[in-house]
Amino acid sequence: MSLHRLSAGAGLRYLLRDTASADVARPASTGLSEYYATSGNPPGRWYGAGLAGAGGDGIPVGSVVSEAALTAVFGGLDPVTGQVLGLAGAGPGSVARAVAGFDLTFTVPKSVSVVWALGDRQVQSAVESAHHAAIGDVLSVIEARALWTRTGHGGVHRLATHGAVATGFDHWDSRAHDPNLHTHLVIANRVQGVDGAWRAIDARDLHAGAVAFSELYDAALADHLHHELGVSFAWRDRGPRRAPAFEVDGIGEDLIVLFSTRAASIDAAAADLLTAFEATHRRQPDRVETIRLRQQATLATRPVKTHRPLEALRADWAERAQRPERITNGLLPFPRNAHARADSNAMGSSDVAGDLPAALAGPSPAELARVVVAGVAERRSTWTTWNLTAEAIRVLKTSRCPDLRSRLAGIDELVAAAQAQCVALHDDETAGAAPGRVRWTSRAVLDAEAHLVSGTTDRSAPTAPVQRDDPAGLSGDQIGALVMAAGSGRRLDVLLGPAGSGKTALLRALADVWRRAHGTTSVIGLAPSASAAATLAGSLDIACENTAKWMHESRSRPPATVDRPLATDWTMRAGQLVIVDEASLGYAATVHRVQGTTSDTCHVLTGPGMAREHLYVALTRGRTANHVYVSTDTSADLEPHQVGQASRATGRDVLHRILATSSAELSATEHRDLSTDAGPETPWHCPALDFPSPAVAPPDRPDLGL
Repeated sequence: MSLHRLSAGAGLRYLLRDTASADVARPASTGLSEYYATSGNPPGRWYGAGLAGAGGDGIPVGSVVSEAALTAVFGGLDPVTGQVLGLAGAGPGSVARAVAGFDLTFTVPKSVSVVWALGDRQVQSAVESAHHAAIGDVLSVIEARALWTRTGHGGVHRLATHGAVATGFDHWDSRAHDPNLHTHLVIANRVQGVDGAWRAIDARDLHAGAVAFSELYDAALADHLHHELGVSFAWRDRGPRRAPAFEVDGIGEDLIVLFSTRAASIDAAAADLLTAFEATHRRQPDRVETIRLRQQATLATRPVKTHRPLEALRADWAERAQRPERITNGLLPFPRNAHARADSNAMGSSDVAGDLPAALAGPSPAELARVVVAGVAERRSTWTTWNLTAEAIRVLKTSRCPDLRSRLAGIDELVAAAQAQCVALHDDETAGAAPGRVRWTSRAVLDAEAHLVSGTTDRSAPTAPVQRDDPAGLSGDQIGALVMAAGSGRRLDVLLGPAGSGKTALLRALADVWRRAHGTTSVIGLAPSASAAATLAGSLDIACENTAKWMHESRSRPPATVDRPLATDWTMRAGQLVIVDEASLGYAATVHRVQGTTSDTCHVLTGPGMAREHLYVALTRGRTANHVYVSTDTSADLEPHQVGQASRATGRDVLHRILATSSAELSATEHRDLSTDAGPETPWHCPALDFPSPAVAPPDRPDLGL
């Protein structure tokens, strides 16, 4: 499942012209009813418990969406009466309606699309039924646990709602006409609070829980398909930098590749982008950057979609698969009819978890909880309840449950067991009043951070004397940094500086000074990729290795003699200086993709929403000059409860807020230290209120301007 915010301008137009018509752009003169009648594509339908409050008597769930009602509800109006839902100033065209809704796209795994595409009518209907049931399951969880609004002055109080008002549009194929069953569930940015008033959605939990909702959809779909067709699922490796796929057992990779021509073109474009990224940054992209590169490749290779009737598509898919009945007949384990599907004995009761104890059968909850905590700790230093929930769903995904209630019970127990193994970075008051600020970490993370921090105060490390002729060609700042790094005696020193400030020349001089004092093999470098290691080695004339490879080899190989070369030793020795490429640090993962590149002159367009890390990188790319242009339009960040706050910001205001906004992930130690000073929950997302004071250099660590 993916989640995208739908703007009231271009986003709403795209919904009406493309999403509602299977991504096929239709002329403005062709209404939705006419399009559905001539194309054969299924019409959009209403979803959500919030429909009961619309139009006085409500709207039936599952009824067909008209174009007029669709336009009204995403324009802030009641889809039946046309009256404004909420504040009088929040109708169509108002800047406060900048967020019209949220597009949640639910896509079945490719193997499920293959079963749907090649199966008979009964199989096709069963897959569609399971898909829609899984969407309904996720929507019910969103409504119960993540769909809030806000009330009070400035929206200071969070309020429960009666549920979502949403529309669903089923699509059958990809832009390359491969089978790709998916549904756009578009939630209107209008909910009725339990007090009866209509307001905008407080979307923080919706966004924070997006990964958990995606994982829950996959698990619920597998449950429903097991019940409908008896199929089983398993994890499938997709190669480096790709998360494993959760696919139907029995659908071979050859079939998935056959019906993934769109993915093949994206993969090729992504490979080119990856090569360019590594050449520019001298490292491999991290997980988030890989996802963004793939999104960029998806857009770059996106063809215009054309309409083909489902019957024609199915005929084409059957021809490409060559005798598809052999595939589905051999895959499905029992006769496909309502009685067989309802018979739990036919499914095999051992595959289906019953109530809560059975849902966690096998490993104990404590053992599974350790897996959950290890999973979140692998990706981040601190985590939220939503992070734990997503990981718990992932851990339990291969277990089948008879219904949503049983699955949620197992998930909740596993999350509670995982929390019991975590260290809370919040107090009980925060947990009750501001659940969005609840964070956890592990003792192992805190210990690792404490060990790292202790390196900045431990002065037992070796030093190297700097001679008068060593700093040849270095500036005053570089000389000061060289003397400090070589003679500080600390186990850990950090050198920060913008592009072009001479860090490479400084490090080359440091390596020379250190080798003269401690031997020719006393300096090694570590970098996040083989290409980055090669670049660092060439720049500093030292032996360098991939950080991950070094960690693996140093832990798995027995130590050798201390005077053996780096490539065959994998051990540290007394007097060793280790230079770690800055791209290995967390900071490099938070900045814009221009990190590491320079130009003569840089022009930067900035505005509300940018963080100071991004502005820093942008304004240090130009060697000769850097110019910043500030957009003061704040309407895109406003919600209806903030009417009247638009167009008040000046350029100075925007820059002040950027400098007060950090996108860098805080360490677990920083979260723990800040938790004692945490104030009341912010009424709406305001990152400026959530950053720590800038770190101040110790008195003996002068600011050298690097």
